[in-house]
Amino acid sequence: MSQPMRLSIAAVVSVVLVAIVFGCNKSADESHGSSSAGAASTAGSDLKWWAITEISPNGNLICTLYAFGPGNFVYRGAPRADARTADDLRRLDPANVGTVSTEGAAKTFQFPGQPAETPSGGVLQPVIPFAAGTTFEGSYSVSNSSNFGGVEAVGGNVWTFHANGTFEHETFGGVATTPHVTGTGSAPANAAGSTETIKKGKYTFNPGTLTLTADTGGATETHAVWNIGDHMPPWYIIIDGLTFKGS
Repeated sequence: MSQPMRLSIAAVVSVVLVAIVFGCNKSADESHGSSSAGAASTAGSDLKWWAITEISPNGNLICTLYAFGPGNFVYRGAPRADARTADDLRRLDPANVGTVSTEGAAKTFQFPGQPAETPSGGVLQPVIPFAAGTTFEGSYSVSNSSNFGGVEAVGGNVWTFHANGTFEHETFGGVATTPHVTGTGSAPANAAGSTETIKKGKYTFNPGTLTLTADTGGATETHAVWNIGDHMPPWYIIIDGLTFKGS
């Protein structure tokens, strides 16, 4: 899978709509395709959603999501099914509602009780819903790990979608200990426990939702889902608020 172009970030926010000034020779329309491929917004909504994706020094994906609304309104977080307007976000999650100000080409975000932040790197892409019936071939994952007191915990979450409308979903977690043995330093890790589940069946994308139908028993479940960027297959997908990176 090809990687996105590195861009300098300068977001010019107008009332309701967001215009993006990129550090390259392409216009916003040329960078994102047709005007129909803009940031996520639906009828009756005054919000536009955008994502800044970048790679941390240790190689992890960092994705920060923003919604821009009327005036200088800005929200930091993933799209929510229960929020269609800026007023909804003010009511539901006031701690992540702030203001955006402009000085030249730079944008500065101010959120309650936090220092001002001015993004200066990464890749800026629109967050858009999948069209009904979308299918593609791709695998997307997110992982995490931690270590405290010699106990290391690891976990992962992998979605694989196929162009024929089928999917596999795997989640896993494990804990390992590395005890100290006098005179020998540390012993090899010992598995203390793990869990693993695998799901498979058929998938259906609709704007804002992913519906799964299990192969066995026909059970269904629905997830909130968004595409970061207008690429197909996607480079990144947001599922239930988690950002998954394609491989």
